[in-house]
Amino acid sequence: MAVISFRSAESWFVAKYDFRVLLEKAMKYVENESDQYALRQAIYMEGLHFQRQPAERSRRLASALGLAAGELRRQQLLKKDGD
Repeated sequence: MAVISFRSAESWFVAKYDFRVLLEKAMKYVENESDQYALRQAIYMEGLHFQRQPAERSRRLASALGLAAGELRRQQLLKKDGD
């Protein structure tokens, strides 16, 4: 399992594979090299902890994760429609 934790002390536990897929897709949506490094490090460490990131980076990473999640959702819907 991998974890995504937030400042509110809420945590999401997800399968390692799904975590990796989400974060790799999110890398397409970040331009800043330090943000990309943070995502690669999160994959390696199996955890993304927003409370340990500077506020501005947290906002950028959250936005990238949201876009990546939307992309994955659309792919799954198209896959279901094709079945």
